[in-house]
Amino acid sequence: MAQSPVLHNRSKIDNPPKRRKNLRLIFLFTLMAIIPFLSSVTNAGANTREDETPTPTSITGTDTALTPPEFPIAVQFAQSSWGDPVYEVPLALSSNDHFYFSNPLSIRSDHNITTDYRYGYYYQEADVVHTGIDISGTRGEPVLAAAQGKIQFAGYGLLNGGNDKEDPYGLAVMIRHDFSYAGYTLYTVYAHLDKIMVTKGDWVETGSQVGVVGMTGSTSGPHLHFEVRIENGLGNKVQNPELWLAPTIGHGVLVGCVETTSGLIMTTKNLWLKSLETGKNWTIVTYSSRIKELDDYYQENFSVGNLPAGNYEISTYYNYKLYKTNIFISPGAVNYVKFHGTNGFSMDLPQISESDFLKPAP
Repeated sequence: MAQSPVLHNRSKIDNPPKRRKNLRLIFLFTLMAIIPFLSSVTNAGANTREDETPTPTSITGTDTALTPPEFPIAVQFAQSSWGDPVYEVPLALSSNDHFYFSNPLSIRSDHNITTDYRYGYYYQEADVVHTGIDISGTRGEPVLAAAQGKIQFAGYGLLNGGNDKEDPYGLAVMIRHDFSYAGYTLYTVYAHLDKIMVTKGDWVETGSQVGVVGMTGSTSGPHLHFEVRIENGLGNKVQNPELWLAPTIGHGVLVGCVETTSGLIMTTKNLWLKSLETGKNWTIVTYSSRIKELDDYYQENFSVGNLPAGNYEISTYYNYKLYKTNIFISPGAVNYVKFHGTNGFSMDLPQISESDFLKPAP
């Protein structure tokens, strides 16, 4: 299992991320359908978030103020020359979504997110909390910039500094992007590289090669460790990349919150997701208590990206009873579900005031 270190919204429009060429058809998207279904009733412990996650190396920017990216008037599809087509970025079917980034590896069937080591997973043997996602890849293949921007860091020592060749990130690249989200500056990180193709200060476009997949740093096999970080005047923090990467066409993202009846967040809690069309199953584990960095709006403790659109059943045990419901995953969108103890599942969106929106996650 790969080991990665503990590390530590939008309005108008200038400076859009570069779009790929050859736009295809414009499609309307299926609205989320909710078919709540509650069954009868086993147990899992509830834990609150108690431990603090160490703050990552400072990533203070020096450029002028950034502006939010421009969203297309209509949702468009891109036709990719290097793999399966993905939705055009930036993409947001609701005011709370932010698919700003393209996949940093070419979209192929063997380039999958490691499902048992997602964002927020705690690897107890190494005392490591995963602050990104791992994307499987072949050693030596190109790693691509997820959006345009300036190279903020390139080399060893992203976490420890000092060009430390023992740094758990190994050879790494960090890009400071030229667009913002709700006042946040955005960064992406590409780690465990065997070779770096850029230097600090370089400008890169979306899809530019920044390095190659490798095995440097704390890793048990070749893959790309990818992170999204955001920063404003209150500090910087990591985010779940599955809420920021545009899915492939016909796929969506599921995000959710799991808590006890009294409202305590349930950490390392198992849920099960099953496609009612194909029978495929996913096991979902909620974030470790050491993850504090959540989406400002969704305040999630799990997320699963790139799910085929369609009907699913989601279930979990609570107090020795099985709870389940049916949900619909809409393509090109973030789909939300909440579990609230004996109240079961609901698809009601989070209630958050405008004053809360720019506050850092608790």
